[in-house]
Amino acid sequence: MTPFCTQPPAQHHRRCARPIRTLEPRAAPGLFFVPMETTIETIRRFLPSLRRFARAAVGSQTAGDALVREAMPNLVAAAMGWTPGVLDLRGALFAALSRTIRTSTVVAFPSPAGAPLSQALATLAPAERDALLLTALEGFSEGEAAAILSTTPAVLRDWIVAAREVLRRLEPARILIIEDDDLMADAMARIVTTMGHSVVHRAVAESEALQAARRAVPHLVLADIQLGDGGDGLTAAQAIVAESPVPVIFVTGYPERLLTGEAPEPAFVVSKPYREETLRTAIGQALATRARA
Repeated sequence: MTPFCTQPPAQHHRRCARPIRTLEPRAAPGLFFVPMETTIETIRRFLPSLRRFARAAVGSQTAGDALVREAMPNLVAAAMGWTPGVLDLRGALFAALSRTIRTSTVVAFPSPAGAPLSQALATLAPAERDALLLTALEGFSEGEAAAILSTTPAVLRDWIVAAREVLRRLEPARILIIEDDDLMADAMARIVTTMGHSVVHRAVAESEALQAARRAVPHLVLADIQLGDGGDGLTAAQAIVAESPVPVIFVTGYPERLLTGEAPEPAFVVSKPYREETLRTAIGQALATRARA
């Protein structure tokens, strides 16, 4: 097989003994070998959503990133060996990451007996959790999610129903909303209340949010990042978590800022515009992973 160049395009002529080839057929008919340079760019393009899924699955960005690092050889193999089928390239990468999550020996997953998790989380099986996250949070169809988890659509639907029922039984929680757009705040508040939770305050500015959290410590914070003249939602959330470690869901049109940088722990990310079911799932997962007194 002809070697390929992993140097930046501008340096091909200086550092590569042979020109790079964009696609090179393997021995198997219909299977193509994608150059490493293209593979790395592909994985980088999907990395934010892969990190989000891993984080939501294990409740911590530190643990989630450890999973993504462990999965990297499988991600590279999936990208280089992908062929059109039931799953597109993004789905193939999620399948590789999902296999790592199920078989990981690096990340120590919290157990119900060893961590102060809610009873609901203790009964939420990993397959049920991942089925719901893939369809509601990541937007995969039932057929695609079934292929990612190596099951049938019928079994996947059973997992989703079971997961929703578990999350429905979560204890009522106090939720602080940080959002300067009235329509967005109204939509969030409606979702919160229809889930059986209460909104302790709707803040439109950084300082207002911190004061509200000090008056009544919330169980969960829903925060936009950019608050116009009211400051920064990320800074507000960091200050709140520093005083009272509560989970945060960032509902933002700029998810890259969080998925590639520092964010409070534990935190979840929902991209605007979002489906109602996506935010419901994120709220349920965040509350399920929060510590109970």
